[in-house]
Amino acid sequence: MATTVSQTYYSEQLNTDESKVRQKYTSGDIEYIVRGADDEEAAIIAVRDAVSTKHLGMRLTSISISERLDDDSWRVRCSYDATVATSDDDGVSKPDYTVNFDFSSTTKHISHSKRTTSKYSADPEKPIAPDYEQAINYNDGRIEGVDIISPQMEFSETHYFYNSELTTKYRKTLATMIGRVNNDTFRGYSAGEVLFLGVSGSRAGQDPDDLWTLTFKFAVSPNEEGLTAGDIIGISKKGWEYSWQHMADVVDTVNNVTKKIPMYAYVEQVYDVDDFKKLGIGV
Repeated sequence: MATTVSQTYYSEQLNTDESKVRQKYTSGDIEYIVRGADDEEAAIIAVRDAVSTKHLGMRLTSISISERLDDDSWRVRCSYDATVATSDDDGVSKPDYTVNFDFSSTTKHISHSKRTTSKYSADPEKPIAPDYEQAINYNDGRIEGVDIISPQMEFSETHYFYNSELTTKYRKTLATMIGRVNNDTFRGYSAGEVLFLGVSGSRAGQDPDDLWTLTFKFAVSPNEEGLTAGDIIGISKKGWEYSWQHMADVVDTVNNVTKKIPMYAYVEQVYDVDDFKKLGIGV
């Protein structure tokens, strides 16, 4: 007797996630009647050969025997799950990407303050303390500066890729993008504010359809305008540009001291810029 597989009437039981804006199916079961199979293994093999591995955005995850009806007839259940969907065929979609962030602090060494709020003198011959143009810890012609707490902003995103998308060309692109800064708006940040730190990836399983999980890491440094350095005003720099000043010795004839002040200010581009659309995760 030939083996036949037929879906049980009204056996399709589907589940959705109503918390999502788009209520896609998350899991489901479909039952089949197998006739002409001598044992459980034969029944499962018959169903495996007859049914689709993908259904309504879900992937077939298990086939199990629900009931033995007679000597060679079986009721078999196929279970589907959207969380392991791995192909864009038949409307199957990847899981949503996730975002993690870390807004913390780091130590930054500065040589000049934003402004000198007050100054005092214990020298009766110089009742007004010398003006060192916001230099911090100025001693014997040297500006020693001070370490302060500076904000540090980093975030990461986890995205899912089909195996066919992770080509050698794409991997090379990711490698060349590390250490580059966005040349246009990215995730709401202006051009020049986001530095691509790198990406790590993993893949569970060796099936050609199994998804890759890639985590992209970024750091943020805000663009700045209206900065000052001594008497130099209106300095503008992008977040990941580097600014520095050339100091010059100037004689303070009033206080009869020689002091160093910013004479020239420079803004340097130290990272390449690039189009973050190449990362393949949107902007």
